[in-house]
Amino acid sequence: MYKLAVFDIDGTLTVKGNEIPESTLMAIKKMKENGIECLIATGRERENIEEILSITGIKNYIACNGQYVKYKNEIIYRYTYPENVLEEIRRICKNKDYCYGFSNGKGIYLSDIEKMRKEKVHHMLDSIKLIKNLEGEVENIFLFAKDGGRYFKPLEKNYELGPWGNGMFDLLKIGRSKAVGIEEIARRIGIGKERIISFGDGLNDLEMTKYAGLGVAMGNAKAELKKVADHITDTASNDGIYKACKKFGLI
Repeated sequence: MYKLAVFDIDGTLTVKGNEIPESTLMAIKKMKENGIECLIATGRERENIEEILSITGIKNYIACNGQYVKYKNEIIYRYTYPENVLEEIRRICKNKDYCYGFSNGKGIYLSDIEKMRKEKVHHMLDSIKLIKNLEGEVENIFLFAKDGGRYFKPLEKNYELGPWGNGMFDLLKIGRSKAVGIEEIARRIGIGKERIISFGDGLNDLEMTKYAGLGVAMGNAKAELKKVADHITDTASNDGIYKACKKFGLI
């Protein structure tokens, strides 16, 4: 029996912005009643998942693709970028006409939001929390580089680019992922990966889909994710989560 159900947000839990199908909310409610813990694992920053947590009633989460992990009100892991990395990103973006976003856990500072909106890089730009001045430590970085970001190579010793939109990338610390965060929480619960089911749709869900005992890809998932998934369900908008939960006896 599965004891932990893990959900990506965009394209998995939600169909647009923060809109979650009623069938998905029903599935989450029934899983909780059946003693199954629910966990969110997202590339979003923690300040941009508050509404999702409220709507679903899920309290535990992995944000920033594994760089922020919270379980039962305890921060298990939190990564912050050193100042020299921030300076290098500012320098590269200025010289190559790239754009960047820095998140401090309260909002996101964007270097050129008008350019990013003009390029229509991602629909989430219209719903994220923005700040005009950056204060405090930076927990997440995303980059906009239409050429694939080849000039970020000086950072590749410690970081990798995780693509997620039209020329958009997360700058991820090597060794961190959603899967690593899930494993850390699974150890706290005292379960093996065979008792974990995950749901995802994007390239940043590859590791967790392969890690989970049952990795489910949404019908609207990227082809690469469907190749490694144990099961492909229906789309997020067509009750995909509910159907998979029903099929595998979670509800």
